Amino acid sequence: GIHSTLPLGLSNRPGPPQHTFIITILASDTPDTAPRFTDAVDDQTYTVGDTVTVVLPLATGGNGTLSYSLEPPVPGLLFDSDTRTLSGVPTIADTYHMTYQVVDADDNIADSDVANSAFDITILNPEGILSTYRGSGDQIFFLNPTEEPIDGALYTLVLANASAQVYLITTNTTVDALAPRIERLDTTEAAIAPMAGADHKSRSVSVSMLNRATPHGIQYDLPRHALGDSGTYSLQPRRAVSVDDRFTFHNVTSDPTEEYEVVGTLNNGRSYFVAIPATARKVVTDGTMTFAVWVADEIWGSCSQCVRQEMVDAAANRFLRPGSGNDIHDWVTAIFGDPWGPHDVPELIHAEYADEIHLLVATTESNFNPVHNRRRVPDHNVSRFSNERLMFTMHPGLLVHADGPTWEVTDRGPSWFIGSALAHEYQHIIHYYQKLVRHQMEFGPDYQWFQEMCSMVVEDLIADKVMLGDGPRQVAYDDPTAGPTPNYGLLALYNYHNDWQASTWAGLRTHYAINYALGAYLARTYGLSLFRDMVQNDQSGIYAIEAALRTQGHTMSFGEVLQDWAVANLLSDNPSAPHPHRYNSGTWFTSQVGGETFRLGSINLFNYRYYGENDYLDGPRFYSLSQFAGMGPQPPHSNRYIALGRDSGTVRLRVTAAPGNRITVVVKE
Repeated sequence: GIHSTLPLGLSNRPGPPQHTFIITILASDTPDTAPRFTDAVDDQTYTVGDTVTVVLPLATGGNGTLSYSLEPPVPGLLFDSDTRTLSGVPTIADTYHMTYQVVDADDNIADSDVANSAFDITILNPEGILSTYRGSGDQIFFLNPTEEPIDGALYTLVLANASAQVYLITTNTTVDALAPRIERLDTTEAAIAPMAGADHKSRSVSVSMLNRATPHGIQYDLPRHALGDSGTYSLQPRRAVSVDDRFTFHNVTSDPTEEYEVVGTLNNGRSYFVAIPATARKVVTDGTMTFAVWVADEIWGSCSQCVRQEMVDAAANRFLRPGSGNDIHDWVTAIFGDPWGPHDVPELIHAEYADEIHLLVATTESNFNPVHNRRRVPDHNVSRFSNERLMFTMHPGLLVHADGPTWEVTDRGPSWFIGSALAHEYQHIIHYYQKLVRHQMEFGPDYQWFQEMCSMVVEDLIADKVMLGDGPRQVAYDDPTAGPTPNYGLLALYNYHNDWQASTWAGLRTHYAINYALGAYLARTYGLSLFRDMVQNDQSGIYAIEAALRTQGHTMSFGEVLQDWAVANLLSDNPSAPHPHRYNSGTWFTSQVGGETFRLGSINLFNYRYYGENDYLDGPRFYSLSQFAGMGPQPPHSNRYIALGRDSGTVRLRVTAAPGNRITVVVKE
């Protein structure tokens, strides 16, 4: 007991009071006991990726509450001392020597009040291939069979306690159709509907150049053929072009109109040469280069669909103006090089013809056709229709649209198509000289898709330079971000067909979309100097890309580029995605080449919405594993995207893939 007394005679004295305490310690009736384990803990063996739940034994004895602990920690496993439960998913193979300890709650801290039980936990690696997610952020794992195929290999992805979206990408890096097989072993995945219903009445579709133009970029009879002795060639005398000059152009078209006289056929009657009377409506020069705009007489005037002077002026002033570094001619040649120059091919026009570029606006295809780079040969089925000049054509719809008298030059009006089309076709002129003339290459499908990819990238970079419109990404030219959503631009079409072969060409709008998507990735990842090297080296297609990468100090193959590009598709909603998997930095991608600085805006493929007849698709197209299994062989140089859904714990797959058929696992937080 405790009590206090006030000493007698001291209560009235000044100063602090004093107290006397008596503390009595009574003997306890409870003896001090030590805790102990009556049951030993057996050694444990698990495999990385297993789901572990084990309750450790209860101790007896001791004083007061018993406290449990387990050391050392096992990666992926957690110990709950209240329930004595060890649980989780082990992530690292090893043998862990464990100490399971109990301590009672009295003040005696002698060894006799602590009990230990020792056992081992052995974690084995699973059979086959193992990937372990770090538990946060995005992570990429590559399964790349090289010399030997992966034949029924087991694959384990350990997510542990994280909850993350899991995607698979199969990349065919070869020129053969391959059929990889992937089977999920740990669970049954649900089918993923690739499209969802939508109300079409409420959508507002942005229109890109290729939505509104007639067929574009058509090429004919590009391989050069020896035409005989150089004495058989005729070259018309050149004279300075002036406004109001008249000339009857010969041009090739797949669909002649009544306005123009058909003067010849090509490609077994599938294409036609037509005669187009035209007048020079604008001639500009910067002192070195001259640019002449000719308009077919049939479409000149004041009708709602006719071409008028302000449209021609806008085209000419965008393409060429006095000074340097301020027009399409300067910007495109800074990247790709000269449109014409020295050569030793006698059937082509002279090198000095490089000082003039001619644009013909007429109701035929918008394209560059190198027949006009030939000298005219009267009895040759192609060369007799040469106009003997560097030229390209533009459909008037790229200038006029349906705006009629309301047409004006604004950054969001119809005139922005001018810059996009001029730059696109000018790259074709340069490409022809740099590849087929300088390096004597042959024209073929590999050349075609590659040059269209370069022209689509020119459209991309020219929007910021010309300060008109949205460019092929369909985001305002002055917006460096990935822009708002939903976006109905060209990349929406790529999203819907993102499993098509990249290295092919059939003139479809989908091929433009695929070419642009790949080119946009290369330009943002490796810079525009890569494109200068690609166009000026002596290769084409995938070999030009690989050679240019080597020149830039990179060693990857085109197959690795395809795989990295596919990952960039999935990570395009992450502005912090690492190189080389980034389409989207949240701001400008800046390149310097040819003394010029160029800016490319960010791209987020998840912003794009594609409309079908009754459905729509937001973002990239994904397949479920069951859909993937029924798709048949995968085309050459293509990617296929599989969504496994949101998972935690462990994903187990059985994988079969031939060499060259790469498989990528992408985990997104």
